[in-house]
Amino acid sequence: MFRRFSALISVAIEPSLEVCANCGCKVYEGGHREVINGKEMAFCCVHCAESYKYETSGKQVKQENDLWEQRSFKACY
Repeated sequence: MFRRFSALISVAIEPSLEVCANCGCKVYEGGHREVINGKEMAFCCVHCAESYKYETSGKQVKQENDLWEQRSFKACY
C-alpha cells in the first residue's frame, strides 16, 4: 500500500522538479536561477552556480582549496 502511495506522489511531483545543472540534485522548491551565456539555468544553491561558472569558464582548476579557504575565512567575520 505504501509503495503505491509513494509511486502516486512521485508521479505527481516529478514534473515540477528542477535538476541542478552542477551537482544534479533534484530541487522541488526554491533553488537558485541564473542566466549564463544567455541561457537561464537552475541550481540548487548559489555555491553550485559559482562552481558551475568556474568549471565551465575554461580555467584550469588551480588553487581551488585556497579559494574555498578564502570564502570560509570571510564567512567567519
